[in-house]
Amino acid sequence: MKVKLGDVTKAAGFSPTTVSRVLNNRGFFKENEDWKAYLLVMILSRSG
Repeated sequence: MKVKLGDVTKAAGFSPTTVSRVLNNRGFFKENEDWKAYLLVMILSRSG
Protein backbone atom coordinates (compact mmCIF):
# COMPACT_ATOMS: atom_id res chain seq x y z
CA MET A 1 0.00 0.00 0.00
CA LYS A 2 1.35 3.39 -0.92
CA VAL A 3 1.10 5.98 1.81
CA LYS A 4 -0.28 9.28 0.62
CA LEU A 5 0.37 12.67 2.16
CA GLY A 6 -3.30 12.90 3.11
CA ASP A 7 -3.11 9.61 5.03
CA VAL A 8 -0.28 10.90 7.19
CA THR A 9 -1.79 14.35 7.74
CA LYS A 10 -5.10 12.83 8.79
CA ALA A 11 -3.53 10.30 11.18
CA ALA A 12 -1.03 12.75 12.65
CA GLY A 13 -3.32 15.75 12.81
CA PHE A 14 -0.72 17.88 11.02
CA SER A 15 -1.10 20.15 8.05
CA PRO A 16 0.16 18.90 4.67
CA THR A 17 2.86 21.58 4.84
CA THR A 18 4.21 20.25 8.15
CA VAL A 19 4.31 16.65 6.95
CA SER A 20 5.99 17.70 3.71
CA ARG A 21 8.62 19.68 5.63
CA VAL A 22 9.33 16.69 7.87
CA LEU A 23 9.59 14.17 5.05
CA ASN A 24 11.75 16.46 2.92
CA ASN A 25 13.75 17.72 5.92
CA ARG A 26 13.14 21.34 4.98
CA GLY A 27 11.91 24.32 6.92
CA PHE A 28 10.93 24.47 10.57
CA PHE A 29 9.16 21.76 12.51
CA LYS A 30 9.22 20.52 16.07
CA GLU A 31 11.21 17.40 16.93
CA ASN A 32 8.11 15.53 18.12
CA GLU A 33 6.45 16.24 14.75
CA ASP A 34 9.47 14.72 13.02
CA TRP A 35 9.27 11.40 14.84
CA LYS A 36 5.49 11.17 14.75
CA ALA A 37 5.33 11.72 10.97
CA TYR A 38 8.07 9.17 10.25
CA LEU A 39 6.46 6.62 12.55
CA LEU A 40 3.09 7.06 10.90
CA VAL A 41 4.58 6.61 7.44
CA MET A 42 6.19 3.37 8.56
CA ILE A 43 3.04 2.07 10.24
CA LEU A 44 0.73 3.03 7.40
CA SER A 45 3.04 1.60 4.74
CA ARG A 46 3.08 -1.79 6.47
CA SER A 47 -0.70 -2.01 6.98
CA GLY A 48 -3.15 -3.05 4.32
